[in-house]
Amino acid sequence: RSAFMEFLDWNRDGHLSVEEIATVFAALLPCDIAGVQHFIRDHFDVDEEGIISSEELQRLNLWCGQRLPQLLAASPVVPHLELKRTASSEELLRWFDQWDMHGLGELEFKDLRFAFSWALYQAMGDAVNT
Repeated sequence: RSAFMEFLDWNRDGHLSVEEIATVFAALLPCDIAGVQHFIRDHFDVDEEGIISSEELQRLNLWCGQRLPQLLAASPVVPHLELKRTASSEELLRWFDQWDMHGLGELEFKDLRFAFSWALYQAMGDAVNT
């Protein structure tokens, strides 16, 4: 396995899931993670097991190099609520619900990690880019 594949395998289970690949896209590009997951499942998860094989990853890499605008159009950015120190209980619940990717009333650790990373990035403002 390449170092890149090791990096993408956030839970270190030895497999690349659709969710892990989508998280990388959503972290790097202006797109919605749920839209990217749906797009990857429809176009690249050939065996429909939620696991991306190295062959599927290579196809995804080649395809994205040629048609990235299609991916971005299929998964437009969904504006996220800002998490503020002064947030009311209602605002906090709305923030939670937007990150509850599966509508189960709970956050998976990877979703929580992404949500807090996003909140921290937003809290740092433009200074983070300098």
